[in-house]
Amino acid sequence: MDNKKSIERECLEKTQNYISNAPNSSKYILGLLSGRVIESERPDFLIENESGVIGAEHFLVDTLIGKKKAARSRTRESELQRIFNKYHDNIDGNEEKALKEVESTVQSDIDAIQDFDYQRFISEFKRIVTEHSNRVIEYKSLHSELYKIAFLIEIPIPKNKIIGISTSHKQEEIKGRRFPITDEMLKVLKSISCNVDYVIISVMHENYKRYPYVVYAFDSSRFEDSIKMQIKEIYRSFTFDWQTRPIKARLKLSLEKTEDR
Repeated sequence: MDNKKSIERECLEKTQNYISNAPNSSKYILGLLSGRVIESERPDFLIENESGVIGAEHFLVDTLIGKKKAARSRTRESELQRIFNKYHDNIDGNEEKALKEVESTVQSDIDAIQDFDYQRFISEFKRIVTEHSNRVIEYKSLHSELYKIAFLIEIPIPKNKIIGISTSHKQEEIKGRRFPITDEMLKVLKSISCNVDYVIISVMHENYKRYPYVVYAFDSSRFEDSIKMQIKEIYRSFTFDWQTRPIKARLKLSLEKTEDR
């Protein structure tokens, strides 16, 4: 299994695991992800169950974008793996170099949080969702057996506190396992409801290893009802606590010698 497919499979399996935590209003949609999973392309998975064959297409919309417009959630993992591979058999005498590279990677994450721009996020959300929606005809032409199409949208979030901004412009720290779904996000999802039967948003947090932080599942055939049953408040936008602070944080790591070194 290649790395891309491994990442897609991990998101699918975590989302499947979430069903016991899901509200009754979304359980039946998440249940469609259970069954015999066949890895594919266009869409990423074919899931055979009692309902028929469900086509599940996974894609990521990151909340954090790096300087090179790359998703930090993915580039961070590859950067840390590169550093590990470079130094794990050659650390003696290279401690400072390795530390500097780790420091640079972590600082890039901090910068991405501090430079968060909701308009850039929603622009990417619309672009990516629309691009995948435009491919649904191709999915159906390649797999005539498809009964329904589901989008599995992975949204990674950092450990930093999320600040929701209401339609009246009031700021609120998002507490509990929630994500501030915005009006613009819902407009994008409603615009593709004629092509996609179900949309599942899987919000990932690195502290949650077995299942997502929270999952929202929408039935396009009754979109408004799906929203009302799962979302108490729709937000205007959101940001992160560090982004609201006037002074930008800079990270400085240092080595500490132990008695046996």
